[in-house]
Amino acid sequence: MGNRRGHGEGSIYRRGDGRWAGSVENPGGAGRRPRKYVYGRTRADVQKKLDQARRSVESGLPIPDERLTVGKFLDWWITQHVPTKVRKQTLPTYEQKVRHVTRLLGKVRLVRLTPIQVEAACDQLLKEGHTPGGVSAIKRVFNSAMNKAFKEGYVARNVVSLADPIKVEDRDKDPFTIEEVKAIRQEMDGDRLMPLFFVTLALGLREGEAFGLRWSDVDLDRGLLHIRQQVQPRRGGGFEFVEPKTKASKSALELTSSQIEMLRRHRVLQVEDRLAAGSEWQDYDLVFPSVRGTPLAASNVKRYFDAVCGRAGVRPRRIHDWRVTAGSWLGDLNVHPDTAKQVLRHANQTTTMKHYTQTSSERRREAIEALDRLFNG
Repeated sequence: MGNRRGHGEGSIYRRGDGRWAGSVENPGGAGRRPRKYVYGRTRADVQKKLDQARRSVESGLPIPDERLTVGKFLDWWITQHVPTKVRKQTLPTYEQKVRHVTRLLGKVRLVRLTPIQVEAACDQLLKEGHTPGGVSAIKRVFNSAMNKAFKEGYVARNVVSLADPIKVEDRDKDPFTIEEVKAIRQEMDGDRLMPLFFVTLALGLREGEAFGLRWSDVDLDRGLLHIRQQVQPRRGGGFEFVEPKTKASKSALELTSSQIEMLRRHRVLQVEDRLAAGSEWQDYDLVFPSVRGTPLAASNVKRYFDAVCGRAGVRPRRIHDWRVTAGSWLGDLNVHPDTAKQVLRHANQTTTMKHYTQTSSERRREAIEALDRLFNG
């Protein structure tokens, strides 16, 4: 009687050597009717393993197996789990990073992966020429995958989180100085892209937000600017408009009188661009479009402003550094950090920041006007 299977246990039996064994159909395995076999010292041990295996099959997860490799798990994670959690535009970035991990650690068994192996893989990427920031980004994606493996019971711990951190120099902060901005303003006087630079800089807009800003989102009479969409490259070519990533990104920003006047003049000049383009004009209602009305390409804008900086005697910066400049100057002006976070529309809201929501409008205007005074000397 001790060898007979219990009700609902499935294929559980006792082997000749005294150990217990069981199996469950595994659609992801090999063969015509692939099965996953588990073993244990007792019937209860086997039943527990089979129950976990069935749950995995039902949810589409790989069946827990000591032979499951890092590559096999990452293949499931990037094809089945990640697409349900990130935007489709972000997926290629995840896929690229996963390919690096799979190339170096794909054949390692998931349960045997160690922090030392993770560190060795990171060192190898650095030797291959990847920047510390790039390797750190790859490691963050790998860490996210291993968190999922830990939550699902595939590993006893997330060894990626235990690996030594990668030393990354703070390259993200490279703001313009006030003198540099004044030199750029003098060089760009009357330039059709001057409003793009100064409005983006003064309001701390993100690249995609500035390029996707529509006139319908700008109320010049009330002096308000709303971020309701952003533009980003589409995989395979072209572009598309998407919603801002976070709720905080959609906050309204107050415009100063000089910014309103600059945008009014810019709108008049844009009508001239539209007439000059004739039938080639494509109307996306963009505030800062190309000469044909289409969204600006970041590479073209970067090249254009590099030339402007060269003529002004200023070291070129990334477009992202326009936003960094706003944040840096807010700090120099001793603007309260919570108010600066609202101006820059960061997502990480704190309890103090929530308290500020009752008075933040006036404080935001003070901060933006302070920036405006610096821009205008």
